[in-house]
Amino acid sequence: MEGLVSCQGCGSVGTWDLSGARPLPGARLVVTCRDHRGRVVLYRAAKADKNGYVFAELFTTTMRGGYFDPAEACGARLLESPDQRCSAATDVNGGLQGAPLRFQNTTVPGQYADIDVYAAGPLAFRPPHCPPKTSTQSQSSD
Repeated sequence: MEGLVSCQGCGSVGTWDLSGARPLPGARLVVTCRDHRGRVVLYRAAKADKNGYVFAELFTTTMRGGYFDPAEACGARLLESPDQRCSAATDVNGGLQGAPLRFQNTTVPGQYADIDVYAAGPLAFRPPHCPPKTSTQSQSSD
């Protein structure tokens, strides 16, 4: 599973707009996979590199009950930001509830077998406190 974790600027808070967002190195997220009964069968925490990029191998050999499709069974959630100035998790692309994974139609060589790549996000934290948005209202006088 791969993804990107960013810090959303105050000007975009309340939207899914990540233009101008900066990478968030060291941010942590968690991937949770559930079986057909809703039971957690895989829980994997991962940490973003210096570019905010996260790559986590999901070893399905630890699963019970046979084959599953990560795009249907797994989701990625924001866990922790290392930057107190950008520490409030957002639900951009499902970062709070669990961003669904998408198959990227890509494989990378693994130690024992090729690995199918799934992606989540991009996900974002935001500053915990932003100045209130102001709107300029034009007043006309008669």
